[in-house]
Amino acid sequence: MIKDRDFTEMGNLQQLELQNNQISVIQGGAFTGLDSLQLLLLQNNNITLHFGYQNPFTKLPKLQQLDLDMNQISVIEDDSFTGLSSLQELSLHSNQIREINRRAFTELSNLDALILDNN
Repeated sequence: MIKDRDFTEMGNLQQLELQNNQISVIQGGAFTGLDSLQLLLLQNNNITLHFGYQNPFTKLPKLQQLDLDMNQISVIEDDSFTGLSSLQELSLHSNQIREINRRAFTELSNLDALILDNN
């Protein structure tokens, strides 16, 4: 589990690698304070993207690359990537995606690469 404010004191951090950690829960404020983060690697965990009212990714204004490969994602909801206007690459390969809501990627205006293979 990544808890609220786990990284609050790391405001200058640009790269965070959390792959292969069996993470299943990311609380809404988990990435609060990571205003400089550009790369977030979360592949090979147990993440589902069911965040409810508090999406942890909305607190990452400079994030350019998000890797969620090999997790437990089955549905991509409309608000899954809200607030990631700087995101250029989103990788979701090797999940179990069976449904993508119509507006799931509409706020990703700078997205250059969307990787959805092996789902």
